[in-house]
Amino acid sequence: MVRAARCEAFSLWLGTCLVLLSGCGTSRSAELRSWSLNGVPPEKQEAVRQAEKERQQLSAKKDRAHGALQETKRELDLAHREVEAAELRKDAQEKLLEAEKLTGQPASVQQVEAQLRAADRALEVAQARVRWRQVKVDAAVALRECHDKELQHADAELDYARYRVLKESGDTRVHAYTDEEFVSKSSDAKSEADDACRESAARTKDEREALAQWEELRGPLQARGGLVSPPVGASGTPQLRGPAR
Repeated sequence: MVRAARCEAFSLWLGTCLVLLSGCGTSRSAELRSWSLNGVPPEKQEAVRQAEKERQQLSAKKDRAHGALQETKRELDLAHREVEAAELRKDAQEKLLEAEKLTGQPASVQQVEAQLRAADRALEVAQARVRWRQVKVDAAVALRECHDKELQHADAELDYARYRVLKESGDTRVHAYTDEEFVSKSSDAKSEADDACRESAARTKDEREALAQWEELRGPLQARGGLVSPPVGASGTPQLRGPAR
């Protein structure tokens, strides 16, 4: 009990230290960014302007990735609703088949059996589409994380550029900072960005494979008239409909 309590106390202390260190780094960055460069000749601020431009571009990429993620989530919701509709159609065909069997009419039974098989294939395609859309959401999340980490690296590079410009201009306020501090922060951010973007590339590959699987299932059904194109759903891809009678 005593040992467990000590371990818990140590964990809390370590967590507090990490939070404080993180907050310290953030406050130092905020302090550096608050300092004006008005005393620095414009021709010596080129590195800062370039770093700011790159940061703005990455911020825009992150915003676009976030918008794409929200749209992908809506597409997944639509795919789930199509599965529900396909399940209802299949259930209806199963009930109709039971009713036709009671009539003793072989031709009618065979026709409804064919319709049930078509409804079952349509459901399989709809389920494959959900799997694809879910993997696509995962890929969109990973892409947004990639751009977020890239943006954090750009922030670190911008801080370093501002520091160098101020240091070269003789600003005494930067004496509390060191080059090593900025190099380390930028290197860590770059490493995290590289890891996140590799993960994004892997998730994008998964999404392409899931799409190929859905299209492979969809092709034969579409050829038999089990799909309509157009019209299209909100996702911009063909919607499932009931099998042709």
